Amino acid sequence: MPAWTADRLAARTHRIAPFEVMELIGRAARLREAGKPVIQLDIGEPDFAPPPRVLEALARIARDGNIRYTPATGLRSLREAIAEDYARRYGLS
Repeated sequence: MPAWTADRLAARTHRIAPFEVMELIGRAARLREAGKPVIQLDIGEPDFAPPPRVLEALARIARDGNIRYTPATGLRSLREAIAEDYARRYGLS
């Protein structure tokens, strides 16, 4: 097994494609610096505690062992429910 030095590791990291959300964060920062209003809905920590109902659901899900990541596009059932809600509220399909 080869010994990895900081120099070798650093050279290899230049070949890693950037995580897309990091580019979005950078774009949001540049827009904000330019005085544009930005509502940033990406990564970060909320400044409020989850409602008790959410905490209970989380505990139940964890107990049931359903702790895997969802597909990047989200849960199909959730996307369908959102689409139905938009159709009902806004007449959009």
